[in-house]
Amino acid sequence: AIVAAVDRYSVLESAGWKGRNGTALHPDNLQGEFFRRVMQRFAHRASARVWELWIDGQLAASRLAIGTPDMLVMLKTTYDEQLARYAPGMLLLRRVIEEEFTAARHRRIEFYTNATPAQHAWATDSRWIRHFEVYRNRLSASVIDGVRLSRAHPRALLGGTAAVAALAAFSALLN
Repeated sequence: AIVAAVDRYSVLESAGWKGRNGTALHPDNLQGEFFRRVMQRFAHRASARVWELWIDGQLAASRLAIGTPDMLVMLKTTYDEQLARYAPGMLLLRRVIEEEFTAARHRRIEFYTNATPAQHAWATDSRWIRHFEVYRNRLSASVIDGVRLSRAHPRALLGGTAAVAALAAFSALLN
């Protein structure tokens, strides 16, 4: 059931702005496969949760989380952008918080995201999360950096000096 729920999440996320930007989970991409595997592994220990908000038979919002008795970690959330005026993501968040505090399965709920002011309004504390990436070798790091550069600044690939320098360095590594 968890795989099907992650796939529904992925399809919903792909239908919105993250899909248009190429950053969404999707059942057919590596990010979708990664989250499917993570959630499936945690589900085997009864530590994965997917909440869904349905409106008139339509998936309006979905939230992925993993947890321990100490904390519940909200990994990702998405919603149907056509229903944005109803704030389905916030409605689902309220339901999740109420349900989890009532069930008392976790001491705290954590959100791993760059919090918006609306999210801070729900919080009792916040802190920065540092991101580190480790690659097997320099070539892998260069390939990832090149892909990110092409996605973030596609026009730069046609003539931006920083992009040209980065691509030249990337090409040198390949030779």
